[in-house]
Amino acid sequence: MSNQKTTANKTPEATMLLSSSCAFCPSVLESLMKMIKSGELSNLQVINLEQNPEAMQQYKVRSVPWVRIGKHELTGSQTLEALQQRAQWAKDEESLVADFDFLLSDGQVDKVIQALQKDESGFSAIMELLGDTGTVLSTRIGIGVIFEEFAGSDVVKSLTPKLGELSKHETAESVQMPFITWA
Repeated sequence: MSNQKTTANKTPEATMLLSSSCAFCPSVLESLMKMIKSGELSNLQVINLEQNPEAMQQYKVRSVPWVRIGKHELTGSQTLEALQQRAQWAKDEESLVADFDFLLSDGQVDKVIQALQKDESGFSAIMELLGDTGTVLSTRIGIGVIFEEFAGSDVVKSLTPKLGELSKHETAESVQMPFITWA
């Protein structure tokens, strides 16, 4: 039950950490229960940190409510719509692109950097966002921060030819990228 299922088009599982003193936990739990009833989630594991304090270390959580749907982690008050979106992303093959786009546009570049430090294959999603003319400026700024963070790394060096291709694209003027320097 602890393995979060993220297989494409498979109904995802969710885990929620809460405490009895948490003001937002009841509404988030209620939304997750609605998703269980509607079939948007296949399973919901709820852990009360007062009864299981070791779960804070296990999940590396500092505040509640904390929810993981598939591989998507959320902290704090969440709307039903935000939770449903993560459930859909967990079902979609392109969820990493959508997740990174959301996190970067929301100014949460640190979470994307942490994900890329764990698994550099996520740079394919970054490159997809960079090549998409519909990617918003706030996401592009986050991409610039990521490239600065990984400057000089083998993964960024390996992307240089692809970055060169993007700069020659017929829509290169509309595919804006913040200034990047490699050390």
